[in-house]
Parts: sequence; C-alpha cells; structure tokens
Amino acid sequence: MTSKVEEEEEENIRRLRESLTHFFLRDVKKWYELIFDLIKLFVLSVVLYHFGVERYRVTSYYTFNENALQNIFFPTGQVLKEFDLRPREVGILAVTDIRQITKIIDYIIITLDELDEYSLYYSKGSNASICLSRENTTCHVLDNTKGFASQKWLQIHFSFIPMKNANLEYISLNFYVKARVGGAQRPIFKVIVLFDNSHHDGMMPLNLKIDYEPSIFSLPPLKNERDQHWICLFSVIMSLVSLLRGVWKVYNGIFLGIMTKKIFERKFKWKMEFYEKCAFLHLSNIFLIFGCILNILGCYYIIDLRLSRVIDPKKWDFGAVMMSLTYFSSIFHLTTYMERNKPNILLMTIKYSLPKFIRFLAPASCVYFAFVLTAWIVIGISYDMYIQRPTEIRDGLNFILRSWMILRIAND
Repeated sequence: MTSKVEEEEEENIRRLRESLTHFFLRDVKKWYELIFDLIKLFVLSVVLYHFGVERYRVTSYYTFNENALQNIFFPTGQVLKEFDLRPREVGILAVTDIRQITKIIDYIIITLDELDEYSLYYSKGSNASICLSRENTTCHVLDNTKGFASQKWLQIHFSFIPMKNANLEYISLNFYVKARVGGAQRPIFKVIVLFDNSHHDGMMPLNLKIDYEPSIFSLPPLKNERDQHWICLFSVIMSLVSLLRGVWKVYNGIFLGIMTKKIFERKFKWKMEFYEKCAFLHLSNIFLIFGCILNILGCYYIIDLRLSRVIDPKKWDFGAVMMSLTYFSSIFHLTTYMERNKPNILLMTIKYSLPKFIRFLAPASCVYFAFVLTAWIVIGISYDMYIQRPTEIRDGLNFILRSWMILRIAND
C-alpha cells in the first residue's frame, strides 16, 4: 500500500518536473506570445479608455430650449426672473476652459411673440448680430469671441425701454447649444435681466452669467491629441505583428492539415477529419486575426475622426462598436490561447487541484470585463444623475428684483 502511494508521489513529481522543464526551456515562444499579447491588450485598453472618454466629451448634442425664458416682462412691471438654462434630457454641458465657451454657443436668437411694432434680426456665425429696434435700424453686434470669453458673461442690449403700455407679455430666449459632454466642468447658464438706465441711453442689457460645477468625470491624463495618436499607431504596429503571426499559423495549418491528412490516409489507412489538423479553424487564431483587423481599422478610424473634427454621434458610435469588438476579440483570443497552451504554472497546478467551476472563473471574468467595457462604450453612461435640479435662488432673486422694480417705478 505504501509503495503505491510512493509511486504515485514520484510520478506526480516527475510530471511536474517535465511540465516545468517543458514550460521554461522548450517553449520559449509561448512566453513571447503571452507577454506580447498582454502588452498589446494593455495598449488597446488605453486606446479604448481614451476613446470612450473622448467620445462623450466631443460628441455634440443639440438642445433647442424654446421656452427657456418665459414671462420675463409682465404688464404690471413685475419683471426679472433668473432661469437655469442647463439643457434637460441631454447630458452635462462640458468645457475645460472659459475660452472654449465660444465654441459651445453656436448662435443665440431672441424671439418675440405677439409684438406688432418690434422686429427681430439675427445672423448666424461666430459673431451673432442681435437687433431689436422700433425703427429696425439699430443693431448691436454680439462679439462672443472677446467679451464673452474674457468677462465670463454675455451682454445683449435691447435698443428700447419697455413702457407700461407695451405688449411684452411673452419673450423667450432660445439657445441652440453645441456642447461637449463628459468633461471635467460644466457651465450653468443663468440668465438675469437687468435694467441699466444710468446713462439714460435707453439701453436694457441682458446679462448671461456663467458658473461652474465640478463633474464626476475627469479628463484623461493624455490631453494632447498627438500622444493619443502615437498610442494608436503603437497599437496598430503590434496588431500588424499579431496579424502576420496569425496569418502564418493559418497558412501552416492549412498546408500541414492537407499534407497530414494525405499521409495518414495513404500510409496508415486512418480516416481523419480535415478540421482536426487545421490550426486556422481554432478559435484562438480566428479571434486573433479578426481582432487585429478591427484594431487596425478602428485606430485609423479614430485618428480620422480626431483630425476631421467629426461631431456626428453616429460615426463615433460606429467607432465605439468597432473598438469594443476589437477589445472583446483580444480578450477572447488571450483566454483561448491560455486554455490551449497553458503557458503559466498557475493553470497547470490548479488543473488537478481545483474544480472546473473555479478554473472557469479566470477566463469568464476576463470575458465579463470585456462585455462590461463594451456595454459602457456602446450604450453609454446614464445621465439620470444630471437631471435639472430646482433652483432655490430663483425665489430670493425674484423678491429682490421685484422690490427693485417697485422702487424704480415709484421714483419715475
């Protein structure tokens, strides 16, 4: 009885020595392939992370707030409300610098309803012209490149003073906003209507003040596009090497498969199925080639999106799907490769010591991680936490402005 136990122990030790010798000495290329695949997967993860953050930071969402400002002017003179013009059901408006505010606001238009004597003129472009005059002659150009970026607020002048008998019951300020979503900061557009008659020039300025609130998301450490392009190019080079390796395996698999099939059927009279000796039909090589091709095309597509300044969400979504499939294919190739070749001691030692369910957790966790990251890139981040909050300041500001308006009317 003791001799059988000793023989089994000696046999296990011998098998372990052979496995270690086979692992460390013979198959050096498996070490190379494993390390190379891990580095490639890390680089691809960095590319995918930057692309995911950049997708939500660059993609433009358009919001048309038709009724952002309503009932600013009342017939009784109870004017002046403060409104929060943060778009709803879209996401956070994100900018990283006050100078980028000018890139966000595409144009601003002021529409007047039920006004017979007054007209509105506006022109699209970088310098929007907003005119509001009884004679349709006075036009005040809104230069949002200088004043808006430097003073952190926008001032629109109306060339008339609202009289008590004027029909100004409804005025809406409409924003057509082109915003970067997902950045580190977001502006909140607070519109405050103020009357300025200090010089008695008949001007009524409309101030758009901007405040910042921190966002949950932070920009990636690589803010320079050149660095991101270099990472994409490095990933493409590694994918080209892996693609050549996969194509070489496919070629050898087809050639050796056909030759082996003929030799065995002719000499040994064995009937062999073709797929048993064809390495190109193995899932590892299939996903390797598929992932490399998608990675090359995806990196080229990403660089093209950055250089062309594309803001179409559909094109960025297509790139997200492509890069996510690339990452998923790379993860699956690595797990199948490790399962077939077992290039580490951990998989060899736990093969006979742990149950199959625990052994399944290692590749399953990798696949699950790839699935979660794919869902994050493709589906996107939920914006429920950014629902427009009620502004408690509004009531207090209305009281102050209403009191100021009553004093102004009394003085007149």
